[in-house]
Amino acid sequence: MTRPRQRAGSRRSSSATARFSGWPTDDARNIAWARDFVEAVRPFSDGSAYLNFPGFLEEGDALVRDTYGAKLAKLAAIKRKYDPDNVFRRNANIKPADG
Repeated sequence: MTRPRQRAGSRRSSSATARFSGWPTDDARNIAWARDFVEAVRPFSDGSAYLNFPGFLEEGDALVRDTYGAKLAKLAAIKRKYDPDNVFRRNANIKPADG
């Protein structure tokens, strides 16, 4: 494994919680339960996310910002160089830096 300063991602935490839920009926109640669970464990989180399990991306840009932290500006500059038109955007997207 590379040293943390060399990795794009920041796995600062020694553990992870994955939330998977599914149900046959009663969507509103079960979606509320899943969201309540996420909020209940948030105080035990470092705020980052494993982006292979991003959920529904309801957090918008905050998910990417919280996950990459201080490395986001450098990653956005790299994205501007190699993907300035943001072709690769169907994920938890790092937008190209302005400029």
